[in-house]
Amino acid sequence: MSSYFHLCSVQLSPGSVIEPGNWGRIIELYPQDANVHNAWRVAAEQVFEMTRLQLAPNAPSRLTSAFAFFSQADAEQQRAQMGWINMLYEVELVDPNAAQHIGVFALLTATYALDNTRFLPKARTLAVQYWTGSTPAGTKELVTASPLRVVKRIN
Repeated sequence: MSSYFHLCSVQLSPGSVIEPGNWGRIIELYPQDANVHNAWRVAAEQVFEMTRLQLAPNAPSRLTSAFAFFSQADAEQQRAQMGWINMLYEVELVDPNAAQHIGVFALLTATYALDNTRFLPKARTLAVQYWTGSTPAGTKELVTASPLRVVKRIN
């Protein structure tokens, strides 16, 4: 079975199962407060979800999926950008036949980077690239409807 690498904020033991949908749960919990980045994340995920429904309806929704990187090096590289998400695990898919999609991780994070561009046109363009695979460069992430089983904690 193939190994993948998952970042999260909690300590887990080998054999633990990471259920899909946690990111969507977190998005639902964001409060209406002064943290503008939360609002941009929610807006970006909504644009990505609408685009998925149009272009890749059989791909799993980011809001109901689990995420993993294809190499430890990729996960380590992205960890620095993810702030509070600091635990790294080697994981495997519980259901290798579950729906999957491979997207470029930076396309989503680029949507809510504050850069004085118009948000919706930028987000739509990046979402199309994410769901069609038209931008091959960048760290790939696996989006899967499968739960992930922890093989080992790396650090």
